Amino acid sequence: VCDGRRGEGLRLALREGAVPMERLLLETDGPFLSPLHSHRRNEPALLPLVLAAVANALQVPPAQLAAATAATTRAVFRLPPA
Repeated sequence: VCDGRRGEGLRLALREGAVPMERLLLETDGPFLSPLHSHRRNEPALLPLVLAAVANALQVPPAQLAAATAATTRAVFRLPPA
């Protein structure tokens, strides 16, 4: 979703509501698909960049998306409430 060229289809699907925000989980992709071209290796510390890209595609504030995806993550992995 962060890649300008390859992620356009994903961003379009998000804009068109293909996946409701309440069902999204965010992840850093494979170790060699960094959202930053200056980083060779992807890592969890780059997750805020993924969050920003998805929030931009959905046209929602990043904090709103963070809250929604955190709730989904807690539900999927049966984690206690924050």
